[in-house]
Amino acid sequence: YYTVNMKVWSVLFLLPLVYSDWTCEDCARASNGLAIFSVNEEAIQAMVDILVAEVCPVAEDPTLCVEQLPSFWAEIAKIVFPEHWKHICDDLEECQAPEVKAAVPNCPEC
Repeated sequence: YYTVNMKVWSVLFLLPLVYSDWTCEDCARASNGLAIFSVNEEAIQAMVDILVAEVCPVAEDPTLCVEQLPSFWAEIAKIVFPEHWKHICDDLEECQAPEVKAAVPNCPEC
């Protein structure tokens, strides 16, 4: 189910790239959607399943890894992914905030 769901989300977010220019608004919507999707229980469980299968067998203490990695990852993912997805639009020129330069006031302004 997770794989199919992820494919559907991927297609929905990639269609604007194929059929139109990627606007700041499109990117912001995708960013928000990916942030929400990446921290839902199913997504986190899918990540945990992969991490436990790939990381824990080679860990120094595999049993401890299997016991603690799921809860650790669930908490970390809720912090990391929303922050990560906030920045996917940073390279789009139209999404960049105008640069604000500090200025020293002159005497009449003081």
